[in-house]
Amino acid sequence: IYSVLKKFPEVNWMISFDNADQQKFEYVRHGAEWERFVSNIAILKRDNQYVQAHPAYSIYCALELESYYQFCHEHNLTDIFWCDLINPVALDIRQHNDELKNLAIEQIDKVLDKWPGKITSNFDTLRSYKKHLQTAQYYPELHRDSQETDLKKFSLAIEKKLKKSKTFAELWPNIYKLL
Repeated sequence: IYSVLKKFPEVNWMISFDNADQQKFEYVRHGAEWERFVSNIAILKRDNQYVQAHPAYSIYCALELESYYQFCHEHNLTDIFWCDLINPVALDIRQHNDELKNLAIEQIDKVLDKWPGKITSNFDTLRSYKKHLQTAQYYPELHRDSQETDLKKFSLAIEKKLKKSKTFAELWPNIYKLL
């Protein structure tokens, strides 16, 4: 299908990924292979395809925005389109404690200072996320009571179900300690 699509005059590829680290990428995108992912981006860019990064703003990336933007810059992904995370609630950084929220705000500020003009991104979306982190008013009505809100429990359940070789606690020890 790619050989057909790349011949069209205008095809936009939205690549959904949330991390710029091999082990974290493979943890979040179960079954994905980092090397294949990076290789596929290189093929798309070689063929002059328009490629847009499409991450979901979550605990998986909120404290590593600088490295995410650096990866996009290094791989000539000059457009980032943020997607809002509605569930699972446990992964929503905006629902966690103030210490984690403040670290996320610091990352947003660093990206806003460093990357405008270098990467096309909806910086208004990042500013909106910052506001949500500061005010703790983020669509609580969207979250159902039946959803797991405890990130440690959520991660353990996923790791057990999918037989993960690495754990959230191993890959994000700084976050795990602050939960």
